[in-house]
Amino acid sequence: TAAELRGRRHELATRSAMGAGAWRITRLLMTESLLLGLLGSALGAALAVGGTEVLVTVAPPIPRLGEVAVDLRVLGFSTFLGLCAALVFGSGPSIAVSRGIVGPTLMGAGRASGRHHRFSGAIIGIEIALTVVVLVAGGLLTRSLSRLLHVDPGFDARGLASVEVRLPFSRYPLQDPELRSAFFQNAIAQLESIPGIGSVSGTSRLPFPGQTSNWSVRIPGTEERFSPLGYQVGPGYLETLGVPLLAGRALTEKDGPDAPLAIVVNETMARRYWPGESPVGNRLEWNGSTDPLTVVGIVGDMKRQALSTAAEPAFFIPFAQHPDWEVCFVARTRIDPLKALPLMGEAVRSVDPDLVVRNATTVAALVEESASQERYRALLMNVFGILATTLAAAGVIGVTARSVSLRTREMGIRMALGARGSGLIGATVRENLRTGLAGVALGLAGAWWASRLLTPFLFGIQTSDPPTYATVILLIVVLSVSASYIPARRISRVDPADVLRAE
Repeated sequence: TAAELRGRRHELATRSAMGAGAWRITRLLMTESLLLGLLGSALGAALAVGGTEVLVTVAPPIPRLGEVAVDLRVLGFSTFLGLCAALVFGSGPSIAVSRGIVGPTLMGAGRASGRHHRFSGAIIGIEIALTVVVLVAGGLLTRSLSRLLHVDPGFDARGLASVEVRLPFSRYPLQDPELRSAFFQNAIAQLESIPGIGSVSGTSRLPFPGQTSNWSVRIPGTEERFSPLGYQVGPGYLETLGVPLLAGRALTEKDGPDAPLAIVVNETMARRYWPGESPVGNRLEWNGSTDPLTVVGIVGDMKRQALSTAAEPAFFIPFAQHPDWEVCFVARTRIDPLKALPLMGEAVRSVDPDLVVRNATTVAALVEESASQERYRALLMNVFGILATTLAAAGVIGVTARSVSLRTREMGIRMALGARGSGLIGATVRENLRTGLAGVALGLAGAWWASRLLTPFLFGIQTSDPPTYATVILLIVVLSVSASYIPARRISRVDPADVLRAE
């Protein structure tokens, strides 16, 4: 209140001298506060509506996403709070005027200014503390997302294009698996003839999104059954994806319907079911056939549904020995995979024109989509962090500029007595830096407590991640120094003679 009255003392004195009563001046000040509240609420409402539309647009698939919108009741209540805040914080000068204490307030401006400065510093400290909490949360999620996106999925997704079809039961019946196998081979031949296409193969399910069934198997001589993931794959599928062969051999065209049932297991399955020994040459009994499955090779692990999950036991069986109705064709291209997708769809339809080609996409896009939830959480927290930092910066700059401008007379007298401008700038910067560091200390305590709630959403980092906290501290320090240096430097250039003449 004292700072507000001091800054407008000439205006209020002039209005009073011209006959304006306390009620008229009070009404003017309250009208100004109400107008500022209305403008701020209108801007906030516009940002809320526009921001919600943007966030819904970039959001990953979420249940009931189409129902997300700005609630008019919440918006009205928020607008009401904004107006109330403007009236409450703008009522101080109005009360002082209505009580006729403008003169005493001005006479005690130095003491009031000091109290106002301390109060403003406390408010800025709390604002910085809240900003630290949001920035730490956003930093942790961003660092977690970066770690997640650098996880090796177990294959090389670059340059891989995929199209999917579902064979109808009416034309590809269960009793005639040769029809499904023949379609698979003919489609592979058509795909290989496309210019710019390298190796081509197919599978019942791609690793991302990785929806597949568990097969019931049993090691001969034991009673316990296991349920590893099973994939029907064509010759060269694992090689096309770039999955390393660790032992034994890969599946080839020789593993046809009349050949012994062969499977390739991943490293996790080999380690879990045959600990301390090689499974190559061992057999498995399964419910789908009276003939056993023979392990012919071991390949590296692949992630199935998410980069953050651990690898699961899985095996791969030749498509020709157990053809499925779901077929995902995958090709490693020498051209842009997106340009290859329509050509691949035409090649598949040339074998069976009645089929509907779906899920035409790149494998890299599927891998990125698996991290869409994590990416969206990081985006939300970073947006809120930027908003909080902007508000904190505006608050620090505004309060500092106001406080420094009210000290123009003090700085002018000090410089007239021999004080150097650089010393005054340094004192102002140190004072605001202490406020910033106090807010940082309070914010770090809050961030340490709040970050524990993020534990289920973090990958590869701890909630006490030192680089995140160090970056936030450095950002707040730079913000506090920059916000106080600019106005202090401007006031330090004032001519002391001009200040003394004004007095």
